[in-house]
Amino acid sequence: MSADILQFLKNKFTDELEEAEEEHPPPHDIPLHSYFLQIRELLETKSLTPSTGMKDCLYDLSIALTDCILFLEKRKMKINKDSSQGQEQGQEQEQGQRQGHYSLPELWFLCKTKRKLIHIKKKLEQTSLSAVTDVATTSSSSGSLSFDGPTLDSDFYYLEDQANNIANLVRGTSELDEEGFSKEIGIVGIGGCGKTLVARMVFDTSNDVDSYDYESRIWINLQAIQKGEVDFKKILKAMLKQCDDFGDGSVEVEEVLEALCKALWSKSYILVFDGIWDINLDWYFRLKERLQWCNKSNQSRLIIITTRLHGVAKRMVGPNNLYRMQPFSNQVIWGLISEHSFRINEYSIPTKHPIVVKMKDEMIYHSHGLPLAATTFSTIMENRLYGGE
Repeated sequence: MSADILQFLKNKFTDELEEAEEEHPPPHDIPLHSYFLQIRELLETKSLTPSTGMKDCLYDLSIALTDCILFLEKRKMKINKDSSQGQEQGQEQEQGQRQGHYSLPELWFLCKTKRKLIHIKKKLEQTSLSAVTDVATTSSSSGSLSFDGPTLDSDFYYLEDQANNIANLVRGTSELDEEGFSKEIGIVGIGGCGKTLVARMVFDTSNDVDSYDYESRIWINLQAIQKGEVDFKKILKAMLKQCDDFGDGSVEVEEVLEALCKALWSKSYILVFDGIWDINLDWYFRLKERLQWCNKSNQSRLIIITTRLHGVAKRMVGPNNLYRMQPFSNQVIWGLISEHSFRINEYSIPTKHPIVVKMKDEMIYHSHGLPLAATTFSTIMENRLYGGE
């Protein structure tokens, strides 16, 4: 779980920085942009070793980026307001001359944040960092994008309502065709909201969802591919490996695709594409056309995709088959914060401890209804109270 938390925090920072760069192009550059770029380059070329210091660095880094974006937006609003109030040309020119200058409070913020980023970068460099073995490399070296997904047990009770909502979306307004059905579902939400966990719950309990016993269950992890084009052949081979009694000895893409069609042609199946990032969806529609999973058949086919990108999900499954993840209640979030450590290593967070009491509302607020953020807070709080890595 520590590695998952680090990956979540790392992805959160890189995603937010990329979004900020798109939203605030020059000349309104992000404050201290060069420092953020240096840290991003460092994170991209190194893999993260779980440690208390590493988690704190990544958490502080995300906060610093958020503060800088808010600083930039407030400054732009102030400049625009001042400019609109200038009545004479001379006044407007004077306002324009002052746009490049900072007030003393602004300079203090930039100086303080710069020192923080230098400290974060130095600490990241000093923390134990191994050679480059990121998720994408691991996936490539194994030759497979297959992923069993998280193991679910009774501790994931809080997912049941959202899984039931997806089940209702699968069923629709009428009973499913007894001779078979086809359905595409898109699960959409920001990072850390539980998309993968909910998809896994539906995947594991799909017999209860639609009363069909699927002959093939295929889970494809695409989260490793965050940039660049999806390797269609690798996806096909990963799917083929999860079909009983079928290998992947074929060489050409068309041969692998044909073998997959034969493997699934007469079977009912549930297929999950978890963590779609690429906006180039040619591979998906090509696979959809060849497998003909939307054509009427005696076999049942349930296809689930998860992604942060609403537009991508809409293109893939249509506007009527989307499920947007809902934030979890404060009660659930607090339960995750207070109970997560006990489930992992039997260290229970003492809810009446002065530090916990003081930080409770703040941790719930800053979790924003996200389960992964809540478990991250739980781990940080455990380290603060008990020490250790």
